[in-house]
Amino acid sequence: MTEEKLIEFFNLNIEHYANYHNHKENMSNAGYLVQLTLFGSIVSEGLWPPNWVESMFVMAEILTFGVYFVLWFLVHYYTRWQLMNKRIAAIYVSGFMKAHRKFIEHQSSQLDMVPDSTEPEEASAFKRLLGRVFPLPVTFTKVDASTNGLPAFIAQKIQEQQEEGTGADALEHLMTWTSFLLLAIVAIKIFSS
Repeated sequence: MTEEKLIEFFNLNIEHYANYHNHKENMSNAGYLVQLTLFGSIVSEGLWPPNWVESMFVMAEILTFGVYFVLWFLVHYYTRWQLMNKRIAAIYVSGFMKAHRKFIEHQSSQLDMVPDSTEPEEASAFKRLLGRVFPLPVTFTKVDASTNGLPAFIAQKIQEQQEEGTGADALEHLMTWTSFLLLAIVAIKIFSS
């Protein structure tokens, strides 16, 4: 790979993953707004559950919570999926930036340009599902992009960044645990009325 092609490769990938990161952040924020809207509609005084629910169903509280839980779970799952992809994009952006810095500091002849042959670890479907509900550090995320085929010095920086983590982890934890807190508040609101 010539230096010009490598520079173009860096620019293209950094721009791509940065745009993807921003898109995932926007989509996770949209999902979170939907969740806050659901939460607000239920905890508003006198708005939920509607009067007709009690007359039609014997266990209005359980039905109300069940409907809310299904909606909460769908939005929570979607938001977690967006946040996980945002984290992956942040890892790739940071990894490419560190590799780019290494490229600038060294001559390209000093860099390991051999294509990486590392295959991403495959986690069980159960671990992936668990990771889409809880922000578990041991949970593996199925990554569509991999370092396989990248020049080894780039792959190494991405893999190091994956082990270090990113600032995206903090937002992921904050939004996820806040989502569970909202679920608990709604449950208290529904069952205490």
